[in-house]
Amino acid sequence: MMRTTLLLLCLASCGSAAGFKPAPLPPLVAAKAPEKPIAPHELLLVPGEHMIYEVHLHGITVGRVELTVGDTEVTSHFQTDSLAAALATVHHDLSTVIDRGNARAVIGSEQLVIGSETKHFDLDGKNGQTLHTAIGLMRAWVATDAAPGFVTVQELGHVYRVAFKRPLVEEVDGTKLFRVDAAINTKTPTTIQIWFATTPDHKPMKFEIANEDFHVVANLIPT
Repeated sequence: MMRTTLLLLCLASCGSAAGFKPAPLPPLVAAKAPEKPIAPHELLLVPGEHMIYEVHLHGITVGRVELTVGDTEVTSHFQTDSLAAALATVHHDLSTVIDRGNARAVIGSEQLVIGSETKHFDLDGKNGQTLHTAIGLMRAWVATDAAPGFVTVQELGHVYRVAFKRPLVEEVDGTKLFRVDAAINTKTPTTIQIWFATTPDHKPMKFEIANEDFHVVANLIPT
């Protein structure tokens, strides 16, 4: 799935996407999946934004994701830190040309490097959102009265359906945030929780992605 991040996410997807293959959700999960797509009316991606997320795998810091927003393009880069690189060096780069008027991706380019192996993917907006535009769409959608729905997302050569529940408001460390729970149609059922600021920019503050094999958390850090 979007193990990023995401993300993904972009965010958490960078470390281990190679083993994921799309598959139907188990019946109990599929029965609860929203039937309507989330209508793309706006991409809340603010030109000039630069966000850095610290990524943790099973509670251990493994690297950072840096995301930069321009007028017509969004880029992100993930890199393992020195400790994680001692086991495996991972780089993930994603670039998305965005169509703000139609709230969608136009084209994208994605590259994953694990050790000496490099994989490259070209993304076409006709096949769904990228991780970048999915985040922008969620930021525009999130509200206390937002209706549940799904978004089609492309990542590393696969297309996934990400089903979002109605946002909740909860207090985290004394600050009220929107929390959104989602499920992804990966072979092993995967869940995502995303926390957004309740300020007008709805900045993504935290991502948490888990299934029976891994638990990834990405936290926004000061820049």
